[in-house]
Amino acid sequence: MMNSGKKGFSLLELLVVIGIIGILVSIGTVAYRSAQERARDSRRRQDVDAVGKALEQYYADNLSYPASGDCSGYETYFAGNIPSDPVTGTSYVQGGDCAVDGSAFCVCAELEAEGAGNAYEKAAGSTCSWSGAGSQDYYCVQSLQ
Repeated sequence: MMNSGKKGFSLLELLVVIGIIGILVSIGTVAYRSAQERARDSRRRQDVDAVGKALEQYYADNLSYPASGDCSGYETYFAGNIPSDPVTGTSYVQGGDCAVDGSAFCVCAELEAEGAGNAYEKAAGSTCSWSGAGSQDYYCVQSLQ
């Protein structure tokens, strides 16, 4: 047996290992990002449901929904803070995500994952109208009364 005295790995072996590690890291990064999007969307759904339940509690006490157009006036019906988007921090109560006219309401949140919502862009002229850009899906809750 001949021993040439060389120890270690060849350049080709190192490049193959580095390439495999790179592929594994990229797969892990994509999976992690997707999991984060799903988690934020889940929180958005829970927040929108909480806003809808608070508005229904307001209705039970007052026999009408708040008259203001931006869903304000019922903040005392939340157990904690008023829900807001996990990325932008914008409240679902104020802004364009909530519409109320005293007899009905609609609260929506734009989801990050396509195909995960229960609504697309809402029809213009309805209580539940959304003027969002893009092809993302929305999760909406409407009045029960």
